[in-house]
Amino acid sequence: MEAGAWSHLAGIYTNGEQRFYYNGELVGEADAELNINPGQDFLIGASANELDPHLFLFVGLIDDVRHDDRELSEDDIAAVMDG
Repeated sequence: MEAGAWSHLAGIYTNGEQRFYYNGELVGEADAELNINPGQDFLIGASANELDPHLFLFVGLIDDVRHDDRELSEDDIAAVMDG
């Protein structure tokens, strides 16, 4: 990411696979098991593996966070990114 520049990040999890997009381009994918722990905080901008107090926080601004209940296609991600 470029300091001082706007970036669009999207993560998709479906059917045991996760994909990560940076500015609309697929930059990573892997098989993954979804492991939700309701006893831990839901974190955006902090490491998912750390416990309270959260020491590794994102430094910057996070805006327009959303959660969808369906898998987004690459076209969907581009449409959201282009706003």
